[in-house]
Amino acid sequence: MKILLSLPESPFDCTNGAARSMRTIAELMAAAGQQVLCIGTTAKEHSEKSDLVLSGCGQHYELERRRVMHHLIRTPGKSTQNWRDQEAERTFDWVFQREIDTRPDLLLCYGGHPTDVKRYDRAKQAGVKIVFGLRNYGYQKCGFFDFADGVITSSQFLTDWYRTRFGVES
Repeated sequence: MKILLSLPESPFDCTNGAARSMRTIAELMAAAGQQVLCIGTTAKEHSEKSDLVLSGCGQHYELERRRVMHHLIRTPGKSTQNWRDQEAERTFDWVFQREIDTRPDLLLCYGGHPTDVKRYDRAKQAGVKIVFGLRNYGYQKCGFFDFADGVITSSQFLTDWYRTRFGVES
């Protein structure tokens, strides 16, 4: 199985539970023999010291860690609200589309920014199954999860909360 993990933040920020949990899922799947590629950014990377060895230049870096290939987009800010400048968005879109064109079987993702949702729509149109990682109460629009083939939550409490309010099964 070919799996694409798309993150609007750094998968290596130890303070970000959502990114870290999704990266861990990807690493477990890779350890089980699946081909996994992560597209992420450097946004919210709080560590001044990093054990990451980046290759590449300009806006795009590549590295392999724990059997997962990572394509990281260098972003101008540490906040996900600040990194979405036109150049970083174009680079992210280019890498994302390049990978969608290879027809992954599954997209693992989270995030509700309009540009992220447009990417989910492009993946869906390409026939990619989508599993959304739900880690908070930030998605309170009825029908938001209609694009998702599956939703995973981080707790039974959150599962029950979304089921009761929006009918979301996770």
